[in-house]
Amino acid sequence: MITVRGTEIEFTMSYYELMQLSSLMHVKVPVIVVGCMVDLRYENQLVSQEQAASLITQQFCEIKACIDCSAYRNIKVLEVFCLAQKAVLYLYPIAPLFDEESQTLKPRCERALKRIFSLSDHDRDGALSDAELNDFQVKCFNAPLQPYEIFRLKKALQKVLSDEGPLETTWTVLRKFGYNDDIKLADDLIPHLKRAPDQSVELTNKAIDFLEAIFDRFDGDFWALMTLLNPTSSVKNLMYIGYPGDLSTAIRVTRRRHVDRKKQHSERNVLQCFIFGPRKAGKSALLNSFIR
Repeated sequence: MITVRGTEIEFTMSYYELMQLSSLMHVKVPVIVVGCMVDLRYENQLVSQEQAASLITQQFCEIKACIDCSAYRNIKVLEVFCLAQKAVLYLYPIAPLFDEESQTLKPRCERALKRIFSLSDHDRDGALSDAELNDFQVKCFNAPLQPYEIFRLKKALQKVLSDEGPLETTWTVLRKFGYNDDIKLADDLIPHLKRAPDQSVELTNKAIDFLEAIFDRFDGDFWALMTLLNPTSSVKNLMYIGYPGDLSTAIRVTRRRHVDRKKQHSERNVLQCFIFGPRKAGKSALLNSFIR
């Protein structure tokens, strides 16, 4: 809160308190400075509220807005909450994207946009063709491009991949590619798996075909083992490299072992085995024989 008295500007939240607030937060958060009891202010003030607000916003980049209000007279109370909502809860916050001190994109945002470009560059030539731009437009905005719109989209995309893009456009693109408000791949996109202790998780043929199409030489054993031991990490990696469609189609839960025993047949492609034996019994030699 600030109050203006004559030629003096009095800060209820001092410089020290603002610095303490910043140091206690893991990330810098937006601050709204609210002047209360505006109905009791002096009418003949030598320093206006606008001048005071300009001084502190120049000094503290965390301060996004300054506003006077009066709860007693119900003056601009609603506006205070609207400003707070825009600064913190707004659909398109700037804080996760942009570092206002250095005037650059934050590293996590930059990495996300580079990944999005890489996934959109299907032929891996380092540039988006007209067809790739059209695919990008359909994925993000659910509408194909007209020929005359290609040039305009190229200009807009250049801004999205820099620090000049409109917040709404940038956030729309990020969310379409699976990012949450912390610019992390959203956990709610990972399918929830219900399985008994005697069931395992495997990649589907669709997921294997996708991986084989990406890698010239696909290490299937590695992905199969990761899916068996940590299916969530496996699905996250598939999502990161651009697995198309519903992630639930990438994995399957095998049937119960007692069903396999009853049918005397197993549909599993990956089996987890434990080798027991004394030292020098040949355990390593046996396992090495399976490595091709």
